[in-house]
This record gives sequence, structure tokens and C-alpha cells, in this order.
Amino acid sequence: LRVDGTFAAEERVFLDSHTLSRQLRQVVPAPPLAAHAPPAADAPDAAVRALRVPRAEAPLSREVPVFVFELESNSPVLLDRFFPAKATDGIVLAAASGRAEHAKWESHLMCNGRHVTWDLASPVKHAVAATAQLVCGLLPLHVSFSEAHGRAASDWMWSVGSSALAHTSRAAGLGQMQLDACARAQLATALD
Repeated sequence: LRVDGTFAAEERVFLDSHTLSRQLRQVVPAPPLAAHAPPAADAPDAAVRALRVPRAEAPLSREVPVFVFELESNSPVLLDRFFPAKATDGIVLAAASGRAEHAKWESHLMCNGRHVTWDLASPVKHAVAATAQLVCGLLPLHVSFSEAHGRAASDWMWSVGSSALAHTSRAAGLGQMQLDACARAQLATALD
């Protein structure tokens, strides 16, 4: 069933992200995280010294494994049926279709009466969005939390702007608002 209400037979190749991540974790172990021992709680000025992590012990970067699977298929290649890239189990998985005609593939989304096209030949935009979700906890711009229902809700009026997190955008980068939110999330994680 297409967005415009018509039925169309369509063949897709999809990879299961959970199976892939489990098999990749057997081959590639998780990167070690730099850790430091917090001072004892009864030590004087423990709260002040907890914020002063020695430079040698503080993690200055984080390694995020990104795996891109490119298949030469006549059908579009996706992860879990609908996603060009996905973050799972501490890694980012992306699927690329090796055919040029998949550079402008009509997705299951519409905007202004036209299908939103995804570039399945180059999944950079979707890999950036999945990495932002993994590292910073950023979600697509249309996803919010409904307190009334106690679950995630979609409000497509917020899927605007030139950002990798907006499904209706072609941009592969993050906007200043997303970069600031990511920096705040990293700061909160470092203070924990």
C-alpha cells in the first residue's frame, strides 16, 4: 500500500539489524571506554573533585564502529524493511544499493503531495542520523514524547529544516540546534 492509497507490488531486499550486530560483535569486540574512579563520597570536597577528572583519564573521543553493507541487487537494500541505516548494540549499520537507479528511490513518505526520495546508493545522510542517535540520543525531528499517552508520538509538522534527522530533508549534516543538544548530552554523560 503506497502513501497515495494505491497498491503496488514492490520487491525489496532487507537485512536484519539484530542478527548482523550479533554476528559483528562476535568478530569485532566493543571498543573500551576510558573510565575513571570517582573519589570516595566521604572525602572532603568530593563533589568538587569528582568534576575534575585528570586529563589522561578523561575520554576525549569515542569510537563508533560504522559498517556499510553494499549489495549488487536489482531491488533496494534496506535494514529491517524500512531503514537505510540503524544504530543498534553500540554500532551503526548502513545498507547501500549498488545500482544507480536507487539513487532516487521513492520512500514510503510524502511531502506536499510528492514522494520523498532517498539516496539508497549513498547512505551517508542516514548513517549520520543513526550515529547521532547512538552517540547523543537525538531522535528524528518528527518524534516526540506524548505525556498523555505515555509513549512516542509522531508530529510531522516538526520534520523541517536542513538536517540529517529530518526525513523530509536531503541534507547529510546536523544543524546547530542538534549539535548543541549533542554537546549537552556528552557533557551530561561526562559528569555522570
